[in-house]
Amino acid sequence: IYYRQGQLNSALKVLENQQERVSNLAKTDKIRNLTFLNLARMYFQKGQYKNSYAQYLKVDKSSSFWLKASQEQALTQILFGDYVG
Repeated sequence: IYYRQGQLNSALKVLENQQERVSNLAKTDKIRNLTFLNLARMYFQKGQYKNSYAQYLKVDKSSSFWLKASQEQALTQILFGDYVG
């Protein structure tokens, strides 16, 4: 709701507070992977590329979100100067 209202900081805080809880879910859990993907995207919007990159890495390879996360992760790496990665 916060994100749709343009309140990025509030939306980010909600997901950050849930991060530990969803980390305990199975790696294949859809909510877990979607949480990390959305955190990564919000950090990206704020220009926090290293934080964004770290969240993209948490999306499990078996997830249907993994391919999209990998593509977005590559752009994130370029923007924070990890050209070798």
